Parts: sequence; structure tokens; C-alpha cells
Amino acid sequence: MAPSPIATDRFSFGLVYTMVALITFWAGFRLINQGLESRFIKDYMLQWEVSIRAYSAKQAQWPKFSGSNHVAYMDSLINAMKRAGVPLPDSNTDVTYRYHMAPFGAGDEDIFVLCFHDRLVLYGLSGNTMNRLDRTVDQHSDLEHGRVTGYPGKTAKTHIGMWRL
Repeated sequence: MAPSPIATDRFSFGLVYTMVALITFWAGFRLINQGLESRFIKDYMLQWEVSIRAYSAKQAQWPKFSGSNHVAYMDSLINAMKRAGVPLPDSNTDVTYRYHMAPFGAGDEDIFVLCFHDRLVLYGLSGNTMNRLDRTVDQHSDLEHGRVTGYPGKTAKTHIGMWRL
């Protein structure tokens, strides 16, 4: 027995409405994630660039970095920047050099920023955030060339990025 035209119409419209709802949810989550990445880049990373340039312009002494004291180095740099009157970016964590992002549909990102006079090193970036940062700064996504470069970290989910100032 063939389905009636009314049942076929109801099933077709139900399928179409379900697909429209799924596409709408997917697009909404994508927009929210892009907003999180944009806020990270424009409200946090660009502020780091401004702060580093301002601190370098004051010709202040940069702390010594031995290669293994990341947190101690950043703590001493933050204190030196505060003493020099350089405004620091606002972070959403308890320390200025860490940033936390929780995009929908992906794992949380805990990003650590390591600052030098000529570059920023970023640990814990996701592939999407790394590509978005590269496209924003270099106007194209090429992780091997440009001011922003990067490579996969120890885990397959994170990247290490370097932003040359």
C-alpha cells in the first residue's frame, strides 16, 4: 500500500524543517566560535602587541629567559611592565599571560603567551584558532611563511604559534 499524499507531504515538510533547523544550529555555533576567536585575536593578542611595543619603546630591561622558566619569566615581565606603566591586556584567567576559550563542539583551549621583544610565542592553540590568527595577521593562511607561523604541538590537537612583531 502506497503512502497517502498527505502523509508524504507531512514527511517531506518534516524532513525539510529538520534540515533547516540543523543548518541553523550549525551556522549559529560556527558564528559563536568565530566570535570567540575574533575576540581572542582583536581584544587580547593585539593588546599584547601594543603592550610589547610600548615596553620596548621605553627601552626597559627585558628579564632573562633560560628556556625552561616560562611562568617565572612571564611573571617577571608582567611586573616589569607594570612598573614601567605599560598597560597590559585583560585576560579571562587569573594571570595575564593565559587565556581560556571554550568553543562549541571542540575542546577547551588554554593558551599560554610567551612574550619577547620581537615575537610572541603561543602554546595550546587549536588548528582553527591558529588558522584564523594567521589569516587575520597575514591576510592568508600559510603556517610556514609570514608574520605568523606555527606547527603542531606535542598533542595532535594543539599548535604552537609564533607571531613576529
